[in-house]
Amino acid sequence: MAKSLLINAIQRLFNNYKWSDISKLGQVSFEEYISKLNPSQTKVIEDDKFKRIQWEDEQTLYIVRFTKGGKFLMIEREVWYEYQLPFFQKKIILDERKS
Repeated sequence: MAKSLLINAIQRLFNNYKWSDISKLGQVSFEEYISKLNPSQTKVIEDDKFKRIQWEDEQTLYIVRFTKGGKFLMIEREVWYEYQLPFFQKKIILDERKS
């Protein structure tokens, strides 16, 4: 009985994790990213060569690079976070940068 309760608790914990919204989009245009992402989690950065979207939720941060015309180029940075016990301190477990 106790083993069954423990297994159920673990399954609920892992089944609650959802893929981030941005990771479901793939290689689509800038406009599609903007239309599908939560504006309060999205920051647009533009320089002379590229447009970028910086998007962050509780578990991830992404920076996605586009051409000035809005064509997807690459995921420039991907960061994954975890929250460690006992005080749920935010810790980076992956920080991948591409140029």
